[in-house]
Amino acid sequence: MVIYLPLVYIQKNNILFRFRKALFMKDILKYIGTILGIIFLLIIVIDFATYTWPNEPDSITLLFYKNRYWVFLFSVICAIIIKAEAVISYFLVILTIVSFVLTAIYDGIFTHTLPFKKDTYTYKWWCMVWEYKIYIAIGLVGMIVLELLIKKLIDYIKYRRSIPKAPKKEVVYKDNTKSLSSIPNNASGYKQIYNNLSSNIGKELNDRIRQLSDSLAKSNFKHKDIIKRINKSREDINNLNNELKNKILGLRNIHEWSKYTISFFGETNAGKSTIIESLRILLKDKDKTKEYEKFEKILVGKKQIEDRIKEVELKIKSYKDKNKFLHFIPLFFINRKYKSLNNKISKVFKKLSEFKDGEIIGTGRQDFTKSSKAYNFFYKNRDFVLIDVPGIEGDEGKYKDMIINAVSPSHTVFYVVFGKVPESGTIEKIKMYLKQQAEVYCIINKRGFKYSPEDINKTSDQLNYEPELAREVDYKMTEVLGDFYKGSITIQALLAFYGASKTIPYSLNEKHIKNRNKFLEVFKRQETLIEKSNISRISHLILSSLGNIDRKIYNINIDKIIACLDFFIGEIRKIRDEHYSDNLIEQINQQVISTNRRISNIEDLSNGLKHKEAQIVREVFNDCKEEINRYIDKFKIDRERIKSFCESTIKRRIKEIINLYEEEVRQQREYKKNNINKEIEFLSDRINDLQRSNANGSVNISYMPKIEIPEIEIKGKFVGIGMSVGAFFGPWGPAIGAAIGAVIEYLVNIFGGEESRKAKIKNNISVELDKIRGHILNEIGNSRGEIIAQIKKDIIQPVIEENKQVVVRYRNLQNMFNENIKFLNDQKNNLENEKHRRY
Repeated sequence: MVIYLPLVYIQKNNILFRFRKALFMKDILKYIGTILGIIFLLIIVIDFATYTWPNEPDSITLLFYKNRYWVFLFSVICAIIIKAEAVISYFLVILTIVSFVLTAIYDGIFTHTLPFKKDTYTYKWWCMVWEYKIYIAIGLVGMIVLELLIKKLIDYIKYRRSIPKAPKKEVVYKDNTKSLSSIPNNASGYKQIYNNLSSNIGKELNDRIRQLSDSLAKSNFKHKDIIKRINKSREDINNLNNELKNKILGLRNIHEWSKYTISFFGETNAGKSTIIESLRILLKDKDKTKEYEKFEKILVGKKQIEDRIKEVELKIKSYKDKNKFLHFIPLFFINRKYKSLNNKISKVFKKLSEFKDGEIIGTGRQDFTKSSKAYNFFYKNRDFVLIDVPGIEGDEGKYKDMIINAVSPSHTVFYVVFGKVPESGTIEKIKMYLKQQAEVYCIINKRGFKYSPEDINKTSDQLNYEPELAREVDYKMTEVLGDFYKGSITIQALLAFYGASKTIPYSLNEKHIKNRNKFLEVFKRQETLIEKSNISRISHLILSSLGNIDRKIYNINIDKIIACLDFFIGEIRKIRDEHYSDNLIEQINQQVISTNRRISNIEDLSNGLKHKEAQIVREVFNDCKEEINRYIDKFKIDRERIKSFCESTIKRRIKEIINLYEEEVRQQREYKKNNINKEIEFLSDRINDLQRSNANGSVNISYMPKIEIPEIEIKGKFVGIGMSVGAFFGPWGPAIGAAIGAVIEYLVNIFGGEESRKAKIKNNISVELDKIRGHILNEIGNSRGEIIAQIKKDIIQPVIEENKQVVVRYRNLQNMFNENIKFLNDQKNNLENEKHRRY
């Protein structure tokens, strides 16, 4: 207990680890070497303390030398324990050493013997340890492994507890209200929340596409070309959603969380590098700071040499004023010293000329900046980075990937222009590179070399700001970037650079020296140059953002997802409006209504059948009447023979009527079928014309699917309906025969000549035939109604319904796009709410 409590205190206060960190280097080889050195010193001390010469028989040094491999193994194990910070194993070793020390103290105090001599407790302790050395080594290694596993498990549990709960799964197409985590206080917490949000969007996109594909697969479509259109739309949506999912997940890999990253991007020769060089000096870039420390140190040496030169010059002057002969020798040595000092000052100036501010500034030719360069800064315990990106008005094609890679991870982008509104071609490039950036400012770099003495009393805005230019630039940039554009800042970069730089007077750059001197003639002081340049607005904007930068980075990265969603919402809406707009669908609906109205018109079919049936019956009965009359004229009156002939003739003629009527129905059916097909072809052409005009020429019409014209088949039952006309005359055979027989019987018994009786028979048969013809016309008329009703049911109505489905399918396609847009808008709104919740 006495030993345990101090050890707990030591562990609690981390004293051993602090001591170990101060004593040992992190390199494990250095740990091993240090441990071996300590062991070597200890065993020598023990040998001398026990009055034994090192490496002599019975000495500790000889014992350790003989077992040097085990000693080395022990050193390796101890080094691993220290490196891995294995606390339990560390204290096991410490306890072992403490037990040895206590044993040695016991020997010295109570047994009055020297440690490690035979029959001492230390010797017995050592023998016991040495006997079980293998097990001790295995135990220590096992304990290290076990402790590392436990440590990993504890770290993992802490990590899992620190992760905010995943958003609750919501039903697709409904308002997605997320369960949000508490506000974190560090970059890793914000990063974890961001990763959860982006992963959730990716998962929901996958679920949505799967549900959409399943519902379309279960749909029952008849027109194969409409199926092709729907499949094409499915493919487009799938591709677009996959691209969106990959884009969002890809953003996770390029985002910077620990450093506030700012890119300076814009037109070639606009002054990006000049602005960055000024900020490097003013905000103390790490490399520039080291460079300036060396520069200042040389300046101090220069000042000391110059002071000594002045002293020597005074001495030379004083000696020259005195007797030259008497002071010839000291003057000789003073002149040599003066020459030496001048050589030194020349070397100092040469060294100073090596420090050149503005080396990253272009020379006026295009594409001076040929690679992205990052500059690291540190302010109030926060790191931030400025990136100089190649310009976009030179040969930036070969730097395209480099520009994208530099701009994409940036949290803020300063787009630099020089004194003019970006041209249309430049605007298109801005769209390409900055369309998904969440925070963009425009720096208007006004170039000016002519200043008058009166300008010293003007403010920076009076010197540089041009309201009309700023308004036009803001309008153009807002038009391109929308809410992600934050405004413009007008500066004079050269004034800032010449005001900030301290190395220009010692450089060999005559251009910079000349321009700097020209500016200083007007503004007198370098601090005034910085003030008039307005560069402080940019530096203040950057530094003020560092106050709560973790939250700012989080919100900017969320804005990048929102920008990405906005882009894809626009793309989906563009596809919908080109091919499935409300106006297009309404026009298609009007065409379908008009076509269906014409298809459903059957008056021509009814009138045609009615006209032909009257004509057929009239002509056939006229022929029947003539045939019976010829028979009566040809043969003598014989009641049975005339009766039999009339019956057979009338039946035969009725069958002829039925056959002719069947043929007419078939022809009228084909005529109607051809008209329907022509109407459908016309509808298909009109839909394609509407699609072409709606696409505004942006779609290749050769890929526009035409609506398939279905084959219309007249089923056998239509012929059966025609044949059923005969069924109405089936029972008439006996009735017709009886009627004709009665007429003949009556007329045969009438007195008169043969010719007179034949005339009366023909006249009466004609009357009866007219009655039969009337009955036949009535029955055919009834059959005509049934035939037309059947054609409506089996031919016309299915076509009308199929035409209506064209509009329904277009509506469904439009709804699919609307659902995708709604889903992405819901995700966007959720992200907006999440972002504002953390302000």
